Amino acid sequence: MSPLLRTFAYAQVWAGKKYDEACDVWSLGTVVYELAALEPPFQGQSLMQLRRAVAAGKYAPLPSSYSPQLGRILAQMLTVDPHRRIKALDILEHEEVTRRRKEAAGGGFQISLR
Repeated sequence: MSPLLRTFAYAQVWAGKKYDEACDVWSLGTVVYELAALEPPFQGQSLMQLRRAVAAGKYAPLPSSYSPQLGRILAQMLTVDPHRRIKALDILEHEEVTRRRKEAAGGGFQISLR
C-alpha cells in the first residue's frame, strides 16, 4: 500500500495555471487547516487521488472546538477557483481577524500591516 500523500500545492498550478498571490492564500489555508485538524485537508493514496481531491476542493469540517468563523475563512482560502478565493488583504481586514488583532493589541501585543 502506498503511503498517504498530502500537499500544500495550489489548485491552479496543478491545473497548469500561473502562480500568483492566490497560490499563497491556498497554501496558507492548507497549513492553517492542518494545524487545526491535525491532518491535511487534501489526501490521497496516490498522486492521482491527491490531485483529484485538490481539484474537488472537498475536505472534512474542522473539529467543533474551533469557531465557525475559522471554518468560513478557511473555506474562502481553500476555494479551488483562484478568482473566487479570498485575497490576503481581505483576510487581514476580515471582521473576525480584525477583532482578534485588536484584542491581542490590548494585551500589549501589536501587529503592523504596513
